[in-house]
Amino acid sequence: MNRVATPGYLRFPHVHSDLLAFVAEDDVWLAPADGGRAWRLTSDGGQASHPRFSPDGATIAWTSWRDGGIPEVYTAGTDGGAATRRTYWGDMRTRVTGWTRHDEVLSISAVGQPSAQRTTAYAVPLGAPPRRLPFGQVNDLALTTSATVLLTA
Repeated sequence: MNRVATPGYLRFPHVHSDLLAFVAEDDVWLAPADGGRAWRLTSDGGQASHPRFSPDGATIAWTSWRDGGIPEVYTAGTDGGAATRRTYWGDMRTRVTGWTRHDEVLSISAVGQPSAQRTTAYAVPLGAPPRRLPFGQVNDLALTTSATVLLTA
């Protein structure tokens, strides 16, 4: 199999207005959407994936393995600053999927489920505990003001 690029570069892109977020070298990077020099948002030695901009573009949420090798939800401002860990689930299926219109991170996880295959959706507020959403088992989730998209197995 011929690869166009190594797995470490330009993965999980997400665009908000004139800014692009992506993962390269296991860190979250930002760059102008119309081209230009990128800058590293994270540099914590852990694997990162699925960066997603908040609705106003001021905050990025992503999945990180930096603390103990288990994925959790993290956030940081797009202007830099320290990352904040938002979940403490200890579940290998945890993944950021987006944001709600109320500035809560959308995530899926199998935390508290009898099987790791039964992931459910959570809203993770920036200043309160996560809450389980009433969608049942989902593998992916996107919410907009005009629609809800659930992907199930």
